[in-house]
Amino acid sequence: YEVAETPANELSRQIKLISEKKPDVFAFTSPSNFKNFISIMDIGDPAKHFENSIVAAIGPTTGKSIAAFNVDVDIVPEISTLESLAKSIIKYFK
Repeated sequence: YEVAETPANELSRQIKLISEKKPDVFAFTSPSNFKNFISIMDIGDPAKHFENSIVAAIGPTTGKSIAAFNVDVDIVPEISTLESLAKSIIKYFK
């Protein structure tokens, strides 16, 4: 598969929405997904940005990549699938 970063100028509406209304949970499906989010959102200090946020990773590889930025990962499912990630997020909030 191909990893590509959408230019921030093409995502201005989404960036504004995320900036104004902080999501309940940030879910990342790959290390590059996290790194591209950091880049697009122009986050200089990921540890500070996600300090009071719930962060979910699809699996241990993604979780370790996020943790390398000193960001706490709250949710990592046992099985690395979108379905397991969704179920783990639901379980976290129950």
